Amino acid sequence: MDRRWPRVDASGRWPDRSRFRTRINEDLLGTLLLAGLGTALSGIHLEHVVSHETFSPVVLLVGVIPLVVSLAVVAAALGLRTAAPRIPPGRVWWWAYGGAATMGAVASLVVFDQGIAVESVYETRYVLATVAAGGALGGTLVGIYDAQRVRRSRRIETIRGQSI
Repeated sequence: MDRRWPRVDASGRWPDRSRFRTRINEDLLGTLLLAGLGTALSGIHLEHVVSHETFSPVVLLVGVIPLVVSLAVVAAALGLRTAAPRIPPGRVWWWAYGGAATMGAVASLVVFDQGIAVESVYETRYVLATVAAGGALGGTLVGIYDAQRVRRSRRIETIRGQSI
């Protein structure tokens, strides 16, 4: 019998698997997923900005602003790692991906409904990325607020439990 990975511990119970999961790994995964979303959206927007021959106010409005919004998602992801009161990125990235997916779904319905007006697949991808970036930033902000709310409510429960 192989004793390296026992199914039960000395007390006859299954080992506690929570000791194998650490908060640091979950936080790192959440940060990487959130930064990955922002980086992917930034890449699409950067490609769109570079594809224009001249830099005009129109390019600034329809290209650079969505690029900045996507980079703000990356900055928020990195900021979560250094936030003074720890904000768990797991809750934030769920909100960010949910916001991006929801806004992307709504935009895809609109784009496919107006399919005649869209000139190419390239433009469709850019439109979807622009709306998804807005959803991701909105979801990130809601996720940060939600994580702070959960932390405050847990702190209040701890204080109430100590005062009784």
